[in-house]
Amino acid sequence: MKSFGWEIVFLLAMPPAPAAFAQKASDPVLESAQMPKYPSIARTARIQGDMEAEFTLDDQGNVASVQVTSGPPLLKKVTEDNIRTWKFKLPTQGAVNGRKYETRFSYRLSGLYVSSSNVPRLTVTFHSFRRVEITTDGQKILAYSSRGGDY
Repeated sequence: MKSFGWEIVFLLAMPPAPAAFAQKASDPVLESAQMPKYPSIARTARIQGDMEAEFTLDDQGNVASVQVTSGPPLLKKVTEDNIRTWKFKLPTQGAVNGRKYETRFSYRLSGLYVSSSNVPRLTVTFHSFRRVEITTDGQKILAYSSRGGDY
């Protein structure tokens, strides 16, 4: 039984693996962003969904590149444009050069619809730069009969 106790002491006395000392690079802090948009054509077509994207930063904290990796094609360009407006404060420790950051934009319709003459509400929630929710009202499409009335 004594050898068992020595084995435990031996294992505890061993230095930890080098990976235990490695410090995870800090995330940058989102300092500013323009108000995200929901394209009117997507709203009218009732397109919604999650967009997954990756981006890199330059040494000034500006978005250097964006790549949308999944989601409805009609929301791809607006997602890229939204991300390109971001400005970050870079971490003091940990290099950001070449590091890819992931984000998810969730585009949702509220279930309410407004006529084309009214401005739909837009609600934007930044949980962090890693998750952004954009919710808007849908747009009613009015159809007209040959007699001039709508139905």
